[in-house]
Amino acid sequence: MLKKAREADRMPWNERDARMWQTVFPNMANWLPEEEAEQLRFEFRREMERLLEAA
Repeated sequence: MLKKAREADRMPWNERDARMWQTVFPNMANWLPEEEAEQLRFEFRREMERLLEAA
């Protein structure tokens, strides 16, 4: 999901799916070591903000 967000010029998901990924992605990161999880959550949040601004 992070790769897809990084490569996108605009939101690659419809509004419903984007909201879902904003919940699911951080939860999926819980399976990782804390430092790695926090970094990925930060990067995903940053990409989602960028894509929302591009809309």
